[in-house]
Amino acid sequence: MILLVTQTLLGFVLATKTDEVIQSIKTLVESAPFKAESYKKLAELSDTIGPRMWGSQSLLDAEDWLLNVIQKDFPDAKKEALKPFKSWKRGEEYLTLYEPRQVPQKLKVIGLGLSEPGTVKAEVIVVRDWNELNAVSKQVKGKYISQQIKDKIVLISFDWTGYSTTKDYRTQGPSVVAALGAKALLIKSIASDSMQTPHTGFTSYNGTRIPAAAISTEDAEMLWRMQQRKQKIVVELSLKSETFTGQGHNVIAEIKGSQYPEQILLMGGHLDSWDTGAQTGANDDGGGVLVCYEALRVLKALNIPIKRTIRFIAWSGEEMAQADKGAVQYADAHAAENHILALENDDGSTKAVGFGFTGSLAAKRQIKTLINLYLPELYKVWSDDGSMADTIPLGNKGVPMIRNIVNDTLTRDFYFTYHHSSADSVSMMNPDHMDSNVIAIASIMYLVADAEHTLPKFFKQRLQFSRFQSTCKQKRAIQLDYEIVKQNIKSNYMKLEEIANIQLLRN
Repeated sequence: MILLVTQTLLGFVLATKTDEVIQSIKTLVESAPFKAESYKKLAELSDTIGPRMWGSQSLLDAEDWLLNVIQKDFPDAKKEALKPFKSWKRGEEYLTLYEPRQVPQKLKVIGLGLSEPGTVKAEVIVVRDWNELNAVSKQVKGKYISQQIKDKIVLISFDWTGYSTTKDYRTQGPSVVAALGAKALLIKSIASDSMQTPHTGFTSYNGTRIPAAAISTEDAEMLWRMQQRKQKIVVELSLKSETFTGQGHNVIAEIKGSQYPEQILLMGGHLDSWDTGAQTGANDDGGGVLVCYEALRVLKALNIPIKRTIRFIAWSGEEMAQADKGAVQYADAHAAENHILALENDDGSTKAVGFGFTGSLAAKRQIKTLINLYLPELYKVWSDDGSMADTIPLGNKGVPMIRNIVNDTLTRDFYFTYHHSSADSVSMMNPDHMDSNVIAIASIMYLVADAEHTLPKFFKQRLQFSRFQSTCKQKRAIQLDYEIVKQNIKSNYMKLEEIANIQLLRN
């Protein structure tokens, strides 16, 4: 009986200690010198350096600026050099509407990242989606061709239904229309709303390379209306660009764990950005980087031992989405280290409302328990929704992934109003909302880093699929080999339960 009482009292004391730490995090962030500090640093970065294309001098300057800021609190912070990589630089661009206007009209345009350069003057054909593109095409001797598209500029002016359902027009569109004989591609900006602000993003090619650019949502709709009136549309598109071999770095700082320093929790954002405006990269993802750094700074200010190592990283090269980007090079260079959690903050910094998590069933339970006990205000916990572009390379090695969820619609309409456009600026950022993310990220990092039990990684295989056909008399955990399972996952967002009709049984 005495033992039971002691265990109960000990549990109460530990809970009280954790509650006090979480409250201390909130108090620190809401008071000087931490209050609005992530916003202030972001304003300095955005105002002083501006947009930061991968491989550019501006990004190198931003890396030096960030390292100098960090080393004031973390003298051992460092830059890790990346292997040389192929990058892309934008040149002069213009789009002129010649018909049906009597007087030529300049339209706002932004070349897609990695676009082929070139100048094309041609008639425009407007389609609304892939179905309409298929409708004007036919298959001849195994190849799709289109007399309606041949030697024209195709504009895809789709309806906004969310980023995940529309980004393929940008990434796959140039190759698709080039195969049909098009001379160039224009796309309606992948954006929930616009005020004549074209949105860029990377594209890719598989076959013939043609110039590809985005125009504002307003102008895309205007050209669609012209076609509906059967007016002939003629434009001239000119894109200049060059590719080059670039250099860059990931920036890293950490708090060493007091008990399990070899177990690492990683958190960060990407420091590179697009180049569409004077401050582009404030929200995507300068804010994400500096929110995570402030979370690390707050955890250090607690001046208490934390069992596991918490590492901050500013990744390089996310926007270009190349196979040798900073996140991939980091995962490869640090493959021998034991990462137990990876967090990326790259969905904007409006008010924090919860987390998305991808990991094993046991890990999900542990995360949800910690949040329910100590962070009940962060009520949204989305399962199988923790992976992001820069944490996936670690996730592919079995590391659980988590992201902060911020206040927005399901299709993130606020975020994608500004995404990859000149409107992405400090003016859209809210200091209090950024602080709410500092609190959320610092809190979840502390809770996992100082937990009694290590967060388990993805499952290991021990049962054959055929054994799922029999009825289990007792509920038991079924473990699956992550390396085998991931080969069957077509999307990082597909639930493990959907693979081969496997049912994951709870303990």
